[in-house]
Amino acid sequence: MGLRGYIDNQLTKDEVVLYRAHVSWVPIIIRFLLFVIVAIVACVLIVNFQGDSQLGLRVLLIVILIGAVVQIPAIVHNLGVDIAVTNKRLHSKHGLITVQNDRESSLSRVDDTDIDFNSIFQRIFNYGSIEIHTIGSDSLIQFDKIAKPRLLKRAINEAKENYVKTSSDVVTDQALGNN
Repeated sequence: MGLRGYIDNQLTKDEVVLYRAHVSWVPIIIRFLLFVIVAIVACVLIVNFQGDSQLGLRVLLIVILIGAVVQIPAIVHNLGVDIAVTNKRLHSKHGLITVQNDRESSLSRVDDTDIDFNSIFQRIFNYGSIEIHTIGSDSLIQFDKIAKPRLLKRAINEAKENYVKTSSDVVTDQALGNN
């Protein structure tokens, strides 16, 4: 089934994926680079004050290894998130091996979408949170750290607009008896 196969298997026969969104890798890369910078500073300090380049190199490698290991849960999370906009629904799934959270909402129920860039880094690297408000529900669907959230919002709005047009055409055809 693959990493992206779950949603594809949930589609109805005339449902087509129009857009796929994913979680941004920028926060993971930034955190890892911070570990690398700390490792380099520690290495330089050890070499300058202790004069032991072997110890400095070992500390450098250990801190970089710790930085990589600390990122594993975030990497697994990113790989397990699948968000798809189809011509009928908005699908999302969380979970890499087993699906922990499977949500879907008909485009007819999508009321509004809001994008939130919480920091200057999010604006610079084009990732942020998107909130999707649905009709008839107090809850909202929220996706955090989404890469290119404006494209996801545009895809939802365009799919919703086309869905409304298609639905109204079907209703008109049925009212006129043009089955």
